[in-house]
Amino acid sequence: NWDPAQEKLETIWSAGIFLPLRGFDKQGRYVILIRTGYVVPGSMAMDDCWKAFIMMFAMALEENIQANTKGFVFLMDEEKISTSHVLMLTPTTLKKIMMVFQEAYPLDNNVLIDMSLLYFWNMPKVLKTVFNLFLSFLNEKYKKIVKIHSSGGFDALRDELGMEILPEEYGGTNSNIADLTKFWRDEALTHTEWLIQQTKLKTEESLRKGKPKIQSEMPCSLM
Repeated sequence: NWDPAQEKLETIWSAGIFLPLRGFDKQGRYVILIRTGYVVPGSMAMDDCWKAFIMMFAMALEENIQANTKGFVFLMDEEKISTSHVLMLTPTTLKKIMMVFQEAYPLDNNVLIDMSLLYFWNMPKVLKTVFNLFLSFLNEKYKKIVKIHSSGGFDALRDELGMEILPEEYGGTNSNIADLTKFWRDEALTHTEWLIQQTKLKTEESLRKGKPKIQSEMPCSLM
């Protein structure tokens, strides 16, 4: 159910966990900030969080030609991650997420993957074991775009992405977390009918070259 007005999704929008940034970085890539530490264990289900991310991703990519030609940056800010967060990331959950993004929702081609970046920022020691498990589920072509920064100032972020794309809280000049949170929450509600319609669209797998991607083989409730 992709109705963004559901209370459990409204809570996630309001927390500012998934925030596509306005504009593009200095290499022309589309940047999506993911603040994992703002997930609230016990009151937010991991499946609901990643459903919200896919909904946000779908909205952000609609008619976004540059993102599909210049690549993406997924900026994963792991500040505030606790043991409670780590316990939410079970092997089954990680496998579901990897299956969605590597099999059901892959980047279009190897060139696009090579231009993209999966940037882990403020990586805490408590996440090390889960991160290694995450890497074990990644295809080799995706492992090549992983970059890790344990801690420190914003110089590395500015060098990699540019000050103009980063929010004020990350040492940049591009809006702030509160404004971005409100903007994307409002966008989700404005796109209610469009989002609901997306769940009704299906592929004709008999026309796909290679192995069909059968929904029953993808044990995930993110739709």
